[in-house]
Amino acid sequence: MMVLRPRLSAPSLLNRSATRVLACACAASLLLAGCSNSESSQNVSATPAATPAQNYTYEGPAYPTPSYDIEGTIEALKTLSSDSMEGRAAGTTGGKKASQFIMSKNDKLMRSQHGLIFPFERAQGDGKSQELIKGTNLGIFMPGKAQDMNGPILVITAHYDHLGMKDGDIYNGADDNASGAAALLAITESFNASPPENNVMIVWLDAEEHGLAGAKAFAEHVRYFNGASAVNLNLDMIAQSQEGELYMVGSYHTPALGPLMAKAAHETGLTLKFGHDRPEDADQDWTRLTDHGVFHEAGIPFVYFGVEDHPQYHKPTDTFETLPLEFYKSSLKTVVNAAHILDENLADLARPAIDPKPAD
Repeated sequence: MMVLRPRLSAPSLLNRSATRVLACACAASLLLAGCSNSESSQNVSATPAATPAQNYTYEGPAYPTPSYDIEGTIEALKTLSSDSMEGRAAGTTGGKKASQFIMSKNDKLMRSQHGLIFPFERAQGDGKSQELIKGTNLGIFMPGKAQDMNGPILVITAHYDHLGMKDGDIYNGADDNASGAAALLAITESFNASPPENNVMIVWLDAEEHGLAGAKAFAEHVRYFNGASAVNLNLDMIAQSQEGELYMVGSYHTPALGPLMAKAAHETGLTLKFGHDRPEDADQDWTRLTDHGVFHEAGIPFVYFGVEDHPQYHKPTDTFETLPLEFYKSSLKTVVNAAHILDENLADLARPAIDPKPAD
């Protein structure tokens, strides 16, 4: 997770098949050209909480979670946060190893017409001091059963980069954000088992730790979906909570999301909290904290799942061994449920982007 507020505690080219799918999606107003090296449910009730944030509850049966490999996902998290990945900094050998590992876990899909690779270069900073950021976003496009290429799209994101190595220390980034990157693998498996009704794009973003560079590059590459309605589900730091608490951010901006996400977390074994998304939260407003901020700025509704800060945040101690795995399993179940519930309700939730940067 990139620091934008005071903390609470101290492969290089699209393959031909992918190009054909991307071109087809562009023509269908889902994606545009630019992927190159240049730049309301039953039994749901809402009640106000004592805090400024709204508290949402759900009293119905537990959501039938689609199947995915829990242990395989945990093993992927362990691999992504291992010393061999050297902290996964964007543009480094470790970052490339991480992208190759993610592609290998999606080998069949990445080699099919639905696998997309987005290399990018982006200048970050002000006019006096700029840094050229290089990275690679990875995506999988999953057409919906509705077979409507002009229909709404659910964009599910997590960044896979972290801080790399500093002064001989490896910043493994197990919670931040190997946890979210591995969770995307689980969500992909779940949609393979229970195909989506609507179009879904799952994207592993690079260079979040460099001013959300990967998310900005991705949004520009796809031209903010060229008028197609969208919702973003973003995962960043979903594994480290000794209190068993996961936050859902975004319901202040789109209140209809609150009851649905309460349903997603019902009987998963964790406590879902709402907040960190209101103007009065000041420097604790997480609306623009990480990659979902790029989508919010363009008017696209978002759901962000993440935990409060913890002693391992942005330190070499953010390792696999420090994670409470039972909590992570609960988080996985919650975010998989959330992806499918958002898909089921996408027509009512999705909104077209207001492109802050007109296409060239």
